[in-house]
Amino acid sequence: MNFRGLYKWAGVCAIAYAVISLAGYIISLATNGPGSVTPLTPDQIWNALQKQGTHIASRLDQLSYFLWIPALVGLFAYLRDRRPGRAHLGGAFAAFALVGFFAASALGSSMIDLARQPVSEALKERLGLFDLVTFALILPALYAITVSNLLWGLALRTQEGLARTVGNLFLAQVVAFVIADAGFIGKQTAILNAGILLNNLALAATFLSAGLLLGRAAKEEIEAKSFAPERSRAAGASA
Repeated sequence: MNFRGLYKWAGVCAIAYAVISLAGYIISLATNGPGSVTPLTPDQIWNALQKQGTHIASRLDQLSYFLWIPALVGLFAYLRDRRPGRAHLGGAFAAFALVGFFAASALGSSMIDLARQPVSEALKERLGLFDLVTFALILPALYAITVSNLLWGLALRTQEGLARTVGNLFLAQVVAFVIADAGFIGKQTAILNAGILLNNLALAATFLSAGLLLGRAAKEEIEAKSFAPERSRAAGASA
């Protein structure tokens, strides 16, 4: 099957996703500061939701799904022809993570809309509950996408050249998550934020490289398609 169109579109989406995801992280960091190992109070949640930077980061997060999904589909198609076992298993974990992240993102958007109402203690308590549910959705999604990154990273490392580089970057995301998770469990803010920073940088680098890889795969599909008729004509002439 010719995946030229899919690879080309997925490559563009992967590069755009890398840019938008990194921009969202930078805006969120500049607006609300580094992450905390302790839950935010209702007052802190309310204050964060009043900031314009939080609104922008939320919109970028929602936009990113329209880019992340095609990029994942393109990578899945690329790996399925090369390492089908790890491609399918990693894709299953990625799909599970996608559902969790999207639900958390939708809930976060609802919190922003809710925070436009007149402030009251009851409203702040409700926002605190929503924040707890959001965390409950994100946590399993983070572990699922880490397993997916591990499987796809190991699969891509069996290839050569740029594909191997993309595989190494997927594994770098796994290492960064382990660092961040260790900081969160150990209540070490510096380690947590170091892991988050490394993960976001590795994420952007992964999908930027993956976009280039998929673009190259699209060109290889074109060359293979143009070479096939020439080979057929040569075989007919020799006969």
